[in-house]
Amino acid sequence: MHGGFVALLFDHVLGWHLVAEGRAGFTGRLEVRYRRPTPLEADIDIEVRTERASNRGVLARAELRASGLLTAEARGLFVRPGR
Repeated sequence: MHGGFVALLFDHVLGWHLVAEGRAGFTGRLEVRYRRPTPLEADIDIEVRTERASNRGVLARAELRASGLLTAEARGLFVRPGR
């Protein structure tokens, strides 16, 4: 899978995770660490967790696994609007 698509997937999933928590925000920073290639036709799982939140922003992390193997990790800082 192209690395740009992996980054897009992380940005999308992290953003929707925060919407579901009632902490929506704009992407301020997204860091992606590619651990190994993500195969195109593999089943993928993404685990997301919020690390910390304040009135101004939220820091969240995610891991992407393809067929059970960790292929990429992301950390995102999301800025809360109007704060």
